[in-house]
Amino acid sequence: AGASASVASAGAPGPGALSAISVAWKAGFGGVLRFRTMRFRPLAISFLLPTLGACAHGLNYTDPVGPRFSGSPTAALAPASAMRAEPARAAARPGRIRVASFNIAWARHTEEAIGLLQADPDLASADLLMLQEMDEASAARIATALDMHYVYYPATLHPKSDRNFGNALLSRWPIERDSKLILPHTSWQLRTQRIAVLGTVRIDGQPVTVVTAHFGTLVEIFPWGQRDQARVLLDAVKAQEHVIVAGDFNTGGLGEMFEAQGFSWPTHGIGNTHHSWSFDHVYARGFIPIGRGVVREIGEISDHKPIWADLAWAPRVAAPSVATAQ
Repeated sequence: AGASASVASAGAPGPGALSAISVAWKAGFGGVLRFRTMRFRPLAISFLLPTLGACAHGLNYTDPVGPRFSGSPTAALAPASAMRAEPARAAARPGRIRVASFNIAWARHTEEAIGLLQADPDLASADLLMLQEMDEASAARIATALDMHYVYYPATLHPKSDRNFGNALLSRWPIERDSKLILPHTSWQLRTQRIAVLGTVRIDGQPVTVVTAHFGTLVEIFPWGQRDQARVLLDAVKAQEHVIVAGDFNTGGLGEMFEAQGFSWPTHGIGNTHHSWSFDHVYARGFIPIGRGVVREIGEISDHKPIWADLAWAPRVAAPSVATAQ
């Protein structure tokens, strides 16, 4: 099925705006930087500093409402009597919601990613799919292939690809509301920002806030910058009862912050998802984790492994009754 796409563009630079920029910093760093508490190793810093003068800077989209790209399955354009009330795949698993997240590494291998998302049984049954490092064409292409509603916001026009770079949220339920959350701190090399994309979907009649997030790396914004980004995201959803957050957090050390705000951490201890690190995670509030997994055989599609988690509704706790003294 195709998709009916709409585009709202606010403050976007024209296409090819960075085509004349020479990007000298391409290969990244040759080693792993290790930080102990709040102290840096002088050798690591002396290695990093020369890169600053060689970095082209990204063009960040600082307008909170755009650019924005969205679309719906063509089935959603049919008369109301022909529309399905709930996704067929979700109906086959009553009371269970499958969430998947995949950083597709600059969206370089979109067609191969589609093949994986359609062929792997754990991913093909996802009801909510969070994607990172996407551009608008790839987000639309994947949503069309999977017959899903989607919304995509780019964070920046990235100097390493000369394309938009951002997060997409795909859902088998219509996305009733959505927004872009600009996260604090920009990369100290490329000055690029990171964002989270928030959407509201209605599942079993209940509104659920769904978030696809992509945090800065330890090298770009340091551990305290990653914690600042987590605090801003948690503050943005503090009033919502049912929340699902998934994405590439570029660290495995933020789970306790989410747990302190009432979230479960279904992917805790899931193993490596990016080389030897556990960077990709799912957090959920108002749900009980009932399953999880990592898809490890993905060829050269990405340097991140897709993850998934199954969630069930958490039982509501009745307010305690107050007895009146006689």
